[in-house]
Amino acid sequence: MKGLSEQRKSQLLQYRDVLRQEYQKNSEDFDKTILSLASGSLGISAGFLNQIVPDPQPGTMPLLVIAWALMAASLIAIVLSYLQAIDCRKKLIEQIDQAVQSHHEPKWKISPAATRLSLASAACLILGIGFYLAFAAWNLFI
Repeated sequence: MKGLSEQRKSQLLQYRDVLRQEYQKNSEDFDKTILSLASGSLGISAGFLNQIVPDPQPGTMPLLVIAWALMAASLIAIVLSYLQAIDCRKKLIEQIDQAVQSHHEPKWKISPAATRLSLASAACLILGIGFYLAFAAWNLFI
């Protein structure tokens, strides 16, 4: 098996530096994002109930409960997605370190879990908004 050239080793180390910076940024942004999403969701839903629909029509509360559950699922999925992305970058950094030490091209192993979780989060968010809108429409226009 052919070893790594000095040029390829340099490229891998540069890529490693980029991954390390992204890893650091993702880690720092993680707490801020979760705080923003959680507080924003709670603030909007509480304000919506108290100010716009203080007395919901009978039978419409399940729509709101489902919307809240979907929003919570969206938050959980995005949290897990961030954790997966951080872990993936950490593993890529380790793969590059191993390749540089062994002088062999890395065997890239990347998990699609973060992407799937992000898509699930988006789907839950869209469905949650749909249930919020159904709850609002039912109470305001019907």
